[in-house]
Amino acid sequence: MKKCTMLMMMAITATVMNAATESPAGSGIYYDWDADGLVYVNWTDPNVLSGDVVFPATIEIDGYQYNPQYFGQYATQGTWGNANITSVTIEIPTAVPGWMFEQCTGMTTLALGEGVTAIGDKAFNGCSSLSRVSFPSTLESIGEGAFWGAPILDVVIPASVTSLGGYVFGGNTAMTSITFNGVPETLGEDLFGADYTNFMVGVSFWNLKTLKAKLDVSHSGLQYKVWDAEIDETWDNTTNLAVCYTDNLVMRRTIPAGKWVPIVIPAWLNEEQLKSAFGNDVQLAEATSYNGSALKFTELVFDGESYMAANTPYLIKVNASGSSESMPRRAEATAYNIPYVWLSDDYSSLTKTVDGVSFIGNLNGYENTVPADVSYIDETGELQLSDGTAPLPAMSGYFSADIYSIVVGDAVVTAVEAVKVDNTAREDNRIFDMMGRELKHAPAQGIYIQNGKKHIAM
Repeated sequence: MKKCTMLMMMAITATVMNAATESPAGSGIYYDWDADGLVYVNWTDPNVLSGDVVFPATIEIDGYQYNPQYFGQYATQGTWGNANITSVTIEIPTAVPGWMFEQCTGMTTLALGEGVTAIGDKAFNGCSSLSRVSFPSTLESIGEGAFWGAPILDVVIPASVTSLGGYVFGGNTAMTSITFNGVPETLGEDLFGADYTNFMVGVSFWNLKTLKAKLDVSHSGLQYKVWDAEIDETWDNTTNLAVCYTDNLVMRRTIPAGKWVPIVIPAWLNEEQLKSAFGNDVQLAEATSYNGSALKFTELVFDGESYMAANTPYLIKVNASGSSESMPRRAEATAYNIPYVWLSDDYSSLTKTVDGVSFIGNLNGYENTVPADVSYIDETGELQLSDGTAPLPAMSGYFSADIYSIVVGDAVVTAVEAVKVDNTAREDNRIFDMMGRELKHAPAQGIYIQNGKKHIAM
């Protein structure tokens, strides 16, 4: 009985295959019509199928053109384990069946045309020579282990993809990059198996945090690269930031020319990148000491190894021929010695404290104001005491105490025009110059501070 059943199955299969039509002649691909009149790939011949295999969007049978719609259950007859296939192009608007090209060890390239919607489980598993693939914008899902063991060098996942199965690219030690044009709703476990340390994940700046959170479940430590990272003085820039690289950082921040003003950027910039962003005559200074009145800054010397640390507040001065200058500024890395600009979401260094006074950086410029009763440098580059209403742009900062003057090197660059003080605490008649140095007596000429107030001697 069992033998009869097997013979019947073989006879039915042979009947189905014999009824199908090969197109084009000699291709080894046979088509038929289903009960609904749809043309589909009926079966493939393993004795013929080899080299560059194309499943076209349009075929011709008996002088008439038809559009195949899907792969039938015997379509894998000549494809599974066929080492003679070197490349595959699929233009039929359908899903690629699971296991269809498994162990096609001679296949080097795969091109899926527009209309292909899905790739089944293990469809290209074990294709040990497959290094180049291209996916269409119609692709919606890639099944589990679909490309396990395939040494794909780089791949772009279209925004249309909503689901990636587990181990999709497992066992691949050759991959250099994978780019996500969107964020799939479903990500299986261990997309890259255990081998994911040698490549970079490309993603848009706006999708970075969401994608990273999903991939971190199985793959913490991945390196990310974004294109056109943007920060703006009116945004809360912390909402999009995560550790990543970019080859183009766009910064929008208004800076008065010829004035020392606070700046903090969530990126590490070397000397060449600083000059690319702010001009060749950019000057940068970091807070080094405070003596009770003046906060002193020391200018950084650019020696070819200097850099601006990420999320660290500095004073910056740019030159724009005496006019006010606005960004966008671009810090492009590709022309310099390091491959990318590195962005950081480590905000532990946003505050720098020297001698009890904090220089506090800010990355949130969305409807933000300078806290009351602190010192800050306004949009014209002048030191002020805050009443709590002044706008606080992102990439800026303020000082935690009443600072009467800012000194860069040996020069006072700005000082308060008026200060609000508690006279009961400050009326000790001590006298200071604008650099905060205590004087024995008031000068005959010049500006000095006594009891928290600025005086001008004529």
